[in-house]
Amino acid sequence: MKDRLVILTLSYGMGDVIAARAVADTWHAQIDDDVMVIDGIQWFPAWFKLLYVTPYWLMIRYCPALWRKLFEGRLRDIKRHTISPALMALGTQRLLDHLEGLRPRAILAAEVGACEIASLYKTRRDDRVQIAAMILNYGCEPAWVQPGVDMYCVPSDGIAAQLREWGAGHTPIEIVGVPIARSFLNGESKTSARERCGLSPNRPTILLMAGGMGPARLDAVTTELDRAGDMPVQAIAIAGHDRALLDRLRKLRPTRTDVHAIGWTDNVSSYMAAADVLITKPGALTLSEASAMHLPVIAFDALPGLEEENAREWIRRGAGWLSRSPAEAASLALAVLRGDLHASSAGPGRPAAEAIVRLLLSLDSFAPQRRTAEVARPVRRPSPSPAQYRSTFSEGNLPDG
Repeated sequence: MKDRLVILTLSYGMGDVIAARAVADTWHAQIDDDVMVIDGIQWFPAWFKLLYVTPYWLMIRYCPALWRKLFEGRLRDIKRHTISPALMALGTQRLLDHLEGLRPRAILAAEVGACEIASLYKTRRDDRVQIAAMILNYGCEPAWVQPGVDMYCVPSDGIAAQLREWGAGHTPIEIVGVPIARSFLNGESKTSARERCGLSPNRPTILLMAGGMGPARLDAVTTELDRAGDMPVQAIAIAGHDRALLDRLRKLRPTRTDVHAIGWTDNVSSYMAAADVLITKPGALTLSEASAMHLPVIAFDALPGLEEENAREWIRRGAGWLSRSPAEAASLALAVLRGDLHASSAGPGRPAAEAIVRLLLSLDSFAPQRRTAEVARPVRRPSPSPAQYRSTFSEGNLPDG
């Protein structure tokens, strides 16, 4: 069977990848058809990775001020591309060939560079394909506005307004939120979650998350929690794929805080259910997962640009606070545990992944199967495991958002 839907992402931030999989799972649960999640970076030649991927990671880890300057320049100058279009066309030849072999009916672009690549494929290889762009952050940039995009799925009114300002006013823009896995909507109790995670059932619990790849100073926050703590607490510190951070966490010898340091885990929903407060890098996916579980958030070590915008959005909603130092993050978390600070959270609304699937089905590409899907929709099949659908990702290699 031909693939009907390709979800194209670039694994700069793993939140984009995990959100793509949430949509793919929902597609499988509702539509009797194939979907493929593709990380375009895996198809880039080495020279293009050096030009297009490596500089980003070097900047955010070692020189975030330079990344801020470049990102703000894109906004100020209304840059329509993240790299020279000629270099993008040359560096994505293998990926475009692969897409041409798949002949998808539609492409869901889940990252700004992926949107550029999807547009390139449509203009150069197959003008019949339809493109939906899925924006996952509460900040945006002009390069999302590309020729051939048929629909935008965005998290907020603010993003919709930005897109219209940059020239996307004639393209449908649907406000859907951020797609998260169904495990965050199941409402696991604290008692059950703490038992599942090997935690004390009665101790106040702080969850610390570095995102999938970091960098984040969770070790410094943990030290401050132990120094300033006036109650016995337990902390779960999830380092993701930052192995250096995990090593530093495991070398700590706190005296008043029971610290559980782990690396990448598939069990984030249970750790969130077990926690009373979350200290995290403010990726939009992580914030949305926490909101679904009514978990107060302290944003920490936000990257310049999109993560800062995500943190501002959460503060505006009253769902969390922004900390500027490890000591402040620890102080805010302890204040939440004491009941001195309270966050508001609307909790889960309509699942964004389901809304996105419905919108994809509204595209002309899927008109022949739309009526069948409408009839079948009340019948829910269990969501398959990732191994049950084809993806270019290897299992166990997806860090958290």
